Amino acid sequence: TVTDADGNSGRDTLYIDINPIGVADAGPDTFVCTGGQVQLGLPSNDNALAYAWTPTTGLSSTSAARPVATPTVTTLYTVTINSAGCTPKVSTVLVTVRPIPPLSVSPTTITIEEGQTVVLTASGCASYFWSPPDGLSSINTAQVNAEPIDTVTYLIAGFDSFGCPNYTSVTVNVIPNKELYIYNSFSPNGDGINDLFY
Repeated sequence: TVTDADGNSGRDTLYIDINPIGVADAGPDTFVCTGGQVQLGLPSNDNALAYAWTPTTGLSSTSAARPVATPTVTTLYTVTINSAGCTPKVSTVLVTVRPIPPLSVSPTTITIEEGQTVVLTASGCASYFWSPPDGLSSINTAQVNAEPIDTVTYLIAGFDSFGCPNYTSVTVNVIPNKELYIYNSFSPNGDGINDLFY
């Protein structure tokens, strides 16, 4: 309302539209294993908005609503989100790069005779998986008893508490048993028991 010096007044109305910037965010802090990747942003991010991600290192796109990040070191990503007529919104996400766990197995050189057992021990990780299972007492423990009948290479996958993997292998060389068994009797009577002499 406006009033002049003579007491006359007038009134007008101005309408202001509020244009919301929409749903957009860099997403929650997260981690990747060394060599891994993670998608940034939220599933609800509005593709109609303009995005500018920095730094550019390791990003599949600097202007996507949800780029894929493949950082080699822990990185703080910042996204500036623009919508016409609105103040830009800034959001950040920290991507921590987890190192490869230090998986090892002992002993490293193994030769046994057929029928013998050797104890194999993996270390450096939180959980383990052994393959193939042939001749093993377990496939998911740090320590296993191995009694293979032939030379075999066991593959070991180790995982840290975040699920990041490392891999190694160990070969168990088996010397065949050359003992000759001679049966001291046979009864060729057709009953299927000791009918042949070997």
